[in-house]
Amino acid sequence: MVSVAKSVVVNNVSIATTLPISFQYLFSSITPQPTSTTTPAFSALASNRQLILNYASITGVGGNDVVATINFYAPQYDPTGALVLSNTTGNPVTVGQAATLVANYTSPATGVLYVLPIFFLFPLHAKFSFM
Repeated sequence: MVSVAKSVVVNNVSIATTLPISFQYLFSSITPQPTSTTTPAFSALASNRQLILNYASITGVGGNDVVATINFYAPQYDPTGALVLSNTTGNPVTVGQAATLVANYTSPATGVLYVLPIFFLFPLHAKFSFM
């Protein structure tokens, strides 16, 4: 989720995240639709594991301005043959998932253009059981 301060406009917005090698990208649900999207290849060995959302501009509405849900599955084994999750406990695993957001903001008070690079890390929790 991305929230911009109410009535503030940011331009040339790019949001990017890279899926861990052990996850297989399926599809994403994004509101509002970006100007352009780059999606990860559907392959455990793919070098393109990035999801990139580009917006010409986003205007803050005082809530969530962009909501992206990434749908994926975790196979029993990663490409190296290691277990992704324990097949006996199914305990949740936390993966540190990094994302970046870059946008331009022009101050209405001063007319100064700011380029806003933002990096954030969020935990991704998954619980699976294998049959």
